[in-house]
Amino acid sequence: MASPTALATAYCYKHQKLSYGSRRIAKQVARMHADHKSTYRCDENETLWHVGGLSQAVLHGEKTRDEFYGSAS
Repeated sequence: MASPTALATAYCYKHQKLSYGSRRIAKQVARMHADHKSTYRCDENETLWHVGGLSQAVLHGEKTRDEFYGSAS
């Protein structure tokens, strides 16, 4: 399987992260990591997706991802 960098579509300067052209590709990259990673749509360019870590509150079940980060809708 290709590396996360090879799968990236672009680099997001606002978030300082690699960006992926689809959620499917972002999920593939998230599964490459041993720790908990989540995919989310870039709020700067809604055609791109990022991969990032989940907060401890979400990991421990204290809050849902939408409660912590805000709903995507």
